[in-house]
Amino acid sequence: MMTKKGFREKSGITLIEMLLVVILLGILAMLIIPQISVSTGDANLNTLQTNLSTIRNALNVTLISTTEHTQVSAKMMGALGQVMP
Repeated sequence: MMTKKGFREKSGITLIEMLLVVILLGILAMLIIPQISVSTGDANLNTLQTNLSTIRNALNVTLISTTEHTQVSAKMMGALGQVMP
Protein backbone atom coordinates (compact mmCIF):
# COMPACT_ATOMS: atom_id res chain seq x y z
CA MET A 1 0.00 0.00 0.00
CA MET A 2 1.43 3.37 -0.98
CA THR A 3 1.28 6.37 1.34
CA LYS A 4 1.74 10.06 0.58
CA LYS A 5 5.51 9.72 0.71
CA GLY A 6 5.59 6.68 -1.57
CA PHE A 7 6.64 4.14 1.08
CA ARG A 8 4.72 1.09 2.10
CA GLU A 9 3.26 0.89 5.58
CA LYS A 10 4.93 -1.57 7.92
CA SER A 11 3.12 -4.92 7.99
CA GLY A 12 4.34 -8.08 9.73
CA ILE A 13 7.19 -8.45 12.18
CA THR A 14 10.90 -7.95 11.87
CA LEU A 15 13.60 -10.54 12.39
CA ILE A 16 14.66 -8.82 15.64
CA GLU A 17 11.13 -9.04 17.04
CA MET A 18 10.92 -12.73 16.17
CA LEU A 19 14.32 -13.35 17.75
CA LEU A 20 13.20 -11.65 20.96
CA VAL A 21 10.06 -13.80 21.10
CA VAL A 22 12.09 -16.99 20.62
CA ILE A 23 14.55 -15.94 23.35
CA LEU A 24 11.71 -15.17 25.78
CA LEU A 25 10.06 -18.52 25.06
CA GLY A 26 13.39 -20.24 25.69
CA ILE A 27 13.78 -18.47 29.04
CA LEU A 28 10.24 -19.42 30.06
CA ALA A 29 10.88 -23.03 29.07
CA MET A 30 14.05 -23.09 31.19
CA LEU A 31 12.01 -21.93 34.18
CA ILE A 32 9.06 -24.28 33.70
CA ILE A 33 10.71 -27.59 32.71
CA PRO A 34 12.49 -28.18 36.07
CA GLN A 35 9.19 -27.61 37.89
CA ILE A 36 7.47 -30.22 35.73
CA SER A 37 10.20 -32.80 36.37
CA VAL A 38 10.00 -32.22 40.15
CA SER A 39 6.23 -32.67 40.17
CA THR A 40 6.59 -35.84 38.08
CA GLY A 41 9.02 -37.25 40.65
CA ASP A 42 6.63 -36.37 43.47
CA ALA A 43 3.77 -38.07 41.63
CA ASN A 44 5.85 -41.23 41.17
CA LEU A 45 6.73 -41.24 44.88
CA ASN A 46 3.06 -40.85 45.85
CA THR A 47 2.09 -43.70 43.53
CA LEU A 48 4.76 -45.93 45.06
CA GLN A 49 3.60 -45.14 48.59
CA THR A 50 -0.02 -45.86 47.67
CA ASN A 51 0.91 -49.17 46.05
CA LEU A 52 2.94 -50.22 49.10
CA SER A 53 0.04 -49.33 51.38
CA THR A 54 -2.34 -51.41 49.26
CA ILE A 55 0.01 -54.40 49.37
CA ARG A 56 0.40 -54.05 53.16
CA ASN A 57 -3.38 -53.95 53.62
CA ALA A 58 -3.85 -57.00 51.38
CA LEU A 59 -1.23 -58.93 53.35
CA ASN A 60 -2.90 -57.96 56.63
CA VAL A 61 -6.30 -59.13 55.37
CA THR A 62 -4.76 -62.40 54.17
CA LEU A 63 -3.00 -62.93 57.50
CA ILE A 64 -6.15 -62.25 59.53
CA SER A 65 -8.25 -64.46 57.25
CA THR A 66 -5.72 -67.30 57.37
CA THR A 67 -5.31 -67.04 61.14
CA GLU A 68 -9.07 -67.09 61.72
CA HIS A 69 -9.45 -70.04 59.34
CA THR A 70 -6.65 -71.93 61.07
CA GLN A 71 -8.14 -71.29 64.52
CA VAL A 72 -11.60 -72.41 63.42
CA SER A 73 -10.14 -75.51 61.76
CA ALA A 74 -8.17 -76.37 64.92
CA LYS A 75 -11.29 -75.98 67.08
CA MET A 76 -13.30 -78.16 64.70
CA MET A 77 -10.60 -80.81 64.64
CA GLY A 78 -10.43 -80.72 68.43
CA ALA A 79 -14.20 -81.08 68.68
CA LEU A 80 -14.18 -83.93 66.18
CA GLY A 81 -11.40 -85.65 68.11
CA GLN A 82 -13.52 -85.59 71.25
CA VAL A 83 -16.58 -86.97 69.49
CA MET A 84 -14.86 -89.64 67.41
CA PRO A 85 -12.95 -92.44 69.19
